[in-house]
Parts: sequence; structure tokens; C-alpha cells
Amino acid sequence: MNPRNLPENLVAATGKIDGDLINLNAKYPGRIKAIFVSDGQPIKKNQT
Repeated sequence: MNPRNLPENLVAATGKIDGDLINLNAKYPGRIKAIFVSDGQPIKKNQT
């Protein structure tokens, strides 16, 4: 979008935003019983 043509309620800017709060949501509710990989261990998609 051309910044000159933005609606009045929008602002165009360049910069960096640091976030302090992150909300994570699971697709399915439940509890994790076990984790079968170590911290830092590489894994692949669909690994069993």
C-alpha cells in the first residue's frame, strides 16, 4: 500500500517491536505425559 493512501486509522512505519508476553494455545487440550527427545536434540517433521 502507498502510505499516502492509508485510511486514517492506520499508520505506516518501519522499526522493531520487542514482545514481552507470548500466548500459546494448543489445537487439542490435554497434558504431556512424556517427552522422548533431549533439550537441543535435532528432530524432523513426522518423527516417531
